Amino acid sequence: MEIAVIKGSVNYIDDYENALVNSELGKRDFSEEGKARKALEEGICRFVLWMYAQFS
Repeated sequence: MEIAVIKGSVNYIDDYENALVNSELGKRDFSEEGKARKALEEGICRFVLWMYAQFS
C-alpha cells in the first residue's frame, strides 16, 4: 500500500466538499450552507489545501 499527501485540486472539489460536510468536523464547523465549499476554494487558490491519498 502506498500513501501520499498531494496538493488539492479543483477537479475534485465536489468530493472534498462531500467528505468534509459529512465528517464530524464538517457537521460542527461547516453546517452553514456553502461555508465548506468557500473554505475549500480558498484553500485551493492559496495552495494550502493538501489531501491524503491511499493507493493499493
